[in-house]
Amino acid sequence: MNKVIYILYIFTFISCYQSNTYTGFVYDENKKALEYVKIQIVGSDIYTYTDQNGFFSIDHKNRGKEILILKSGYEMQFYTPESSKEKINLVLKVKEDE
Repeated sequence: MNKVIYILYIFTFISCYQSNTYTGFVYDENKKALEYVKIQIVGSDIYTYTDQNGFFSIDHKNRGKEILILKSGYEMQFYTPESSKEKINLVLKVKEDE
């Protein structure tokens, strides 16, 4: 009986401290991977940049947080992932001259 309680305690402890990781890719309208795109959790100082393949991975503990996608010369975009298991594929549009 003690082993069962111990195992349940361990699983509860682990699940409380797991963080969400949003992962995905950022492309331009021609499906070319975009490097150095800033991915930031809105309302926080948590951010990362895409790599040469357009890939990003960003950790955040609260689900449903909106992310901000920024790159010079492209339109700013906001996105709210439905879950940390969602594979995010974003397309940035070139900013129109004003």
